[in-house]
Amino acid sequence: MLAEQSISQYEQMKQVKDTSLTEEEIQKIKKSIEASDRAIFKLRKAIVAYDKAGSWGVVDILGGGLITSLIKRDKMDEARSHMIGAKNALDNLDRELRCLSDCAHFNFESLNNNNKYVRFADYFFDCGFVDLYVQSDISKGKKECRSILNKVIEIKALLEKQLTN
Repeated sequence: MLAEQSISQYEQMKQVKDTSLTEEEIQKIKKSIEASDRAIFKLRKAIVAYDKAGSWGVVDILGGGLITSLIKRDKMDEARSHMIGAKNALDNLDRELRCLSDCAHFNFESLNNNNKYVRFADYFFDCGFVDLYVQSDISKGKKECRSILNKVIEIKALLEKQLTN
């Protein structure tokens, strides 16, 4: 994943560089840490929303009806909204990191697509097969968020370490 390349390139850049930082570099690092904090916040909110959607998805699989599907979809929309916020925060973090080095860019393209046909099927056919498919979508979105969250936490730790050295 490109985020992993970004971490290793950033580590190489900081090892080559003199350990004494200018005031401008310190400010850039602090801005990058703030950007990472915003991304972490949004990603964690998305994960919580996916957890809630997943719980409602299980209820839906076990025999929930239209109301259950509506609540589940509302939680999925909430998670998607947080993912869009996270993408914006990651774009900002990416810009800040590029100010520090020529790091690779984050790859956060999928945003767990909003398939209108699946949404229609979930509401109107409301069968176990569709419910299982939607549950799989929820799991994929949550997994993607966790993976990116871990990478952002690693980058933040590297930035903080550079400030303390």
